[in-house]
Amino acid sequence: MIYAIAGRPGGGKTYEAVAYHIIPAIKEGRKVITNITLNVDWFVKIFGEDARDLIKIVDGRLTDFGSTSRPFSQIEDYSDEWRNEKGQGPLYIVDEAHMSLPSR
Repeated sequence: MIYAIAGRPGGGKTYEAVAYHIIPAIKEGRKVITNITLNVDWFVKIFGEDARDLIKIVDGRLTDFGSTSRPFSQIEDYSDEWRNEKGQGPLYIVDEAHMSLPSR
């Protein structure tokens, strides 16, 4: 399933992704792969040491404009084989997706 969160700059899109998608996923024991800079130590304090293994932060700096090798721009970026007890794969959260995902 794909969700898109759209809005004005500074409108809270990243906050919504964290509050309504990332935190619930960690609570359920689901791995999260994102380019949002998260304070992993905070998650560990709240949810326990297991949270450290459930969060993978991909370098999200978008400075190489025009590059086709940005995080989340290739199909291989979505090939993590991790699964939870329900058989769910990781939750991918791509902040500023228009900078990473190809337009075609």
